[in-house]
Amino acid sequence: MQHILIVAGEPSGEMHGASLAKAILNQNPKVRIAGMGGPCMSQAGVNVLVSIENLSVVGVFEAIEKIPAHYRAKKILEQYLQTEKPDTVVLIDYPGFNLSLAESIKRLGIRLVYYISPQLWAWARGRIRKMKRLVDLMLVILPFEEQLYQEAGVPVHFVGHPLLDQIPDQLLQETVRQTNLIGLLPGSREGEVRRILPVMRDAALLLRKSLPAIELFLPLSPNVPRSLVEEILGNIEVNIVPSPAYELRHQAGFALTASGTATLENALLGLPMAIIYKLMPLTYLIGRLLVQVDRIGLVNIVAQEDVVPEFIQSRARPEDISRYVLEYLQNPSHQKTVLGALQKVQKSLGEPGASERAAGLVLGKE
Repeated sequence: MQHILIVAGEPSGEMHGASLAKAILNQNPKVRIAGMGGPCMSQAGVNVLVSIENLSVVGVFEAIEKIPAHYRAKKILEQYLQTEKPDTVVLIDYPGFNLSLAESIKRLGIRLVYYISPQLWAWARGRIRKMKRLVDLMLVILPFEEQLYQEAGVPVHFVGHPLLDQIPDQLLQETVRQTNLIGLLPGSREGEVRRILPVMRDAALLLRKSLPAIELFLPLSPNVPRSLVEEILGNIEVNIVPSPAYELRHQAGFALTASGTATLENALLGLPMAIIYKLMPLTYLIGRLLVQVDRIGLVNIVAQEDVVPEFIQSRARPEDISRYVLEYLQNPSHQKTVLGALQKVQKSLGEPGASERAAGLVLGKE
């Protein structure tokens, strides 16, 4: 019986880990799967050894208080590796933790597959050499990453983006949009929501002065307390719905979106957006020194052009954001350009079946 350990460290990675586990068990129901994750992976048939609850953070200083929890999680997994000796370990993104754990996996001689590459091309290209030393197989989900790893001599496969499997086919088609329906997507982490949602709220309030008929909705991540969102929104009328709210987003005319996987979800749903992001000031300054790309939004990085605007840090001003949204909604020519660019991003992400292809490679069916 094959034995696989899957390690995810934050909500979006855990979601992909669950899809991968389902695909593995679909191809071989006898496989034994354990891992670090959360409820999605547990429901997919994974024996969750370590819960990711309260592990996920954004930023250098925000991560300091999580060091003891990460240390405990690593010790539990290392003990499991030594005693249970799985055939394969699959690490999903989460580089700060997973690259450290990879050293232990290498020492034990266990086959290591890295699924969903850390964004080394953005902040640490030198670490690709470390990947070459540690990783037996790299499975990437962004089209340009395959060439990057090939050039570094890392065994790699582009499997396509798993979001294509998670979003229903009918929602990947064009639709007539409700231009008065606006989404607020402030992120899946509590810290993100505290920093970003106030900006989105104020921008929405300004929009309502010009467009009183707009309707607002907010997909609420299970990792974020509803009470926090309600406190920040105050008296502004917003329909709070369970995340990911794909159907609503497919109908909406626009979304204010935190940087991250949600921007690619929007691209696949054909949803125009403005990207808004804020970090703690010192974290942002350090990040600017480390980051080697001009864009932070995945949709823009994949497109290799500014398909949608990015309002980052001090530029995340409600008046500028609301002005852009208003201009977009009143300019059919610009709408056509943006929607066409989002379609190109969608096509570049491959075909559905990423999780099944990844599962086959994890199981050794090359």
